[in-house]
Amino acid sequence: MKALVFGVSPEPLDGPDDALTHSPVALQRVPDPVLLHDDWVITRPRLTGICGSDSKQILLDFGEGDADNAMAAFCSFPQVMGHEVVADVVQLGPKARGLEVGQRVVLNPWLSCGPRGIEPPCPACENGDYSLCWSFCDGDIKPGIHTGVSADVTGGYAELMPAHDSMLFPVPDSVPDELAVFADPFSVSLHAITRHPPPRSGRVLVYGAGSLGLCALAILRALYPDVAVAVVARFEAQAELARRFGASILLAHEPRLAVPAGREGSPTWSYRGNPGNGQGRQRPRPPGTLSANTG
Repeated sequence: MKALVFGVSPEPLDGPDDALTHSPVALQRVPDPVLLHDDWVITRPRLTGICGSDSKQILLDFGEGDADNAMAAFCSFPQVMGHEVVADVVQLGPKARGLEVGQRVVLNPWLSCGPRGIEPPCPACENGDYSLCWSFCDGDIKPGIHTGVSADVTGGYAELMPAHDSMLFPVPDSVPDELAVFADPFSVSLHAITRHPPPRSGRVLVYGAGSLGLCALAILRALYPDVAVAVVARFEAQAELARRFGASILLAHEPRLAVPAGREGSPTWSYRGNPGNGQGRQRPRPPGTLSANTG
């Protein structure tokens, strides 16, 4: 199959001498994925979103002094990225349950204890906190926290993608691919907000107006309509979307020190959608809450 592979010699490119010229990525033919365990399935991606982590990796945009990123211990190479995926099921393992060939699904990408076949599950997985799994480097699947960063689990930037049966969720016919592909960032924002809901009539600061931040804004508007929501947007296109989604206040990301107070005083709850330049490290006033989610 064809796949966009990261961790290989870059293809020669005509054009400016920039990060893409040197990025270790190439469109290659690679072997089709196999069923890693009997309860795994093979899917064919229909649409794959570009996560902020994907773009940073492709563009080598990790910031100065980041030569020893701690996340490198939870990855293996070469890898095929892409974890925001809508796909069709094309093959079932003999022990796969709850899925049918031809079914349209979205991906929950965590390569936690269940997908790795590790029993008993770690305390985090037992509690449903798959993103905090203790076993991302264990078992017979190569290290990787989620689909697309393990050399054994190719992601959505390929013609085929393997997944454990527990990682896939059917999509209703009424939901088009273009909306279903937001399942991953939307669920990240929903999880953060519903675990740490803002107080009634409180003030919320959403720092970052990319996919995570805008999903957070939409969720806050739907579930907590009496909460005032300020949004920090870096680009005008983001600001325009935030207006359409119902932001109470829009703030520029510079000057940084002006962001925490805004025009209405300090927030009681802060959602950090994309930390970017680190402004989100400033905490809201007590008894405020900081919920940090990156992408």
